[in-house]
Amino acid sequence: MHKTYAITHEDGITKTKFSVKPSFEQLKRLVDEVSKNYSYEKRLWDMTKIDFDLSTEDIMTIAAQLENK
Repeated sequence: MHKTYAITHEDGITKTKFSVKPSFEQLKRLVDEVSKNYSYEKRLWDMTKIDFDLSTEDIMTIAAQLENK
């Protein structure tokens, strides 16, 4: 388990649960890791215990990162 998140698999779904608020760079690395290693699975991002303050530009950057995979 990472300090910021945990990745588990259940019923063909990759579940990522955050334990602390990740930085923008940590979030980008996690999205990259999940898209490379679990591209064939559905994904669930559990962010219920954290509060994000990402800008629209940050969100668009992460979305573009996924589109380029």
